[in-house]
Amino acid sequence: MGLVVAIAALIVLLRDQRPESQGGNDAAVEPTASGTSTLPPAEAAIVVPSGGDATPDPLQDAMPPKPVATVSGCQEGTQLVAGTTKGLEKESGCAHTVDGGLVKEGHWIFVDPRGGETSGEFVAGKKEGKWTTWDPNGTVVKSEEFHLDNNDGQQIEWSPKGVRLAEREFKGGRLDGRVTLYLEDGTIVREIWKGGRRIDPPEPSPWPVDAS
Repeated sequence: MGLVVAIAALIVLLRDQRPESQGGNDAAVEPTASGTSTLPPAEAAIVVPSGGDATPDPLQDAMPPKPVATVSGCQEGTQLVAGTTKGLEKESGCAHTVDGGLVKEGHWIFVDPRGGETSGEFVAGKKEGKWTTWDPNGTVVKSEEFHLDNNDGQQIEWSPKGVRLAEREFKGGRLDGRVTLYLEDGTIVREIWKGGRRIDPPEPSPWPVDAS
């Protein structure tokens, strides 16, 4: 009888010395060997690329300077058009008349309300060739290629500091080819896409896999 009482007392003592879970969550993250807690793989967060303090991309030196805010001249057979879009962008460029309506043709410049600019060429009303976007300070933040108004070819994005953030390949408006992301912690994420679907998912990846 005395032995039973002693065992019961020992159980009570051990229970009272057990540390309580903090925050009411019993599924606490276990510390790693280095003592730093990590989330389970299924909940691992993806670092959003912002450029950090990385070195500016030398390719920035080859980018064209920010143009003046309006187009000043047009080819023969076209006329200068300027106005404001529904998105409050100021736009200016050249156009010709087709069936009573204006069709964009040649060089156009779009200026957003913050002072950023996007510039490129239209052919028969559709974006064609290389288009460039500058931030209000004149840094190129995007360079992309178009064909028949769709992304087609390479697209590169930079941070306002001129640090490369992403490279993507498109075909017919869909991701098709290599995609490379440069995260602020120095991680480089590489993916392969085909017809708008990722076919070679890496780890980590900021996009969900289309399983349909």
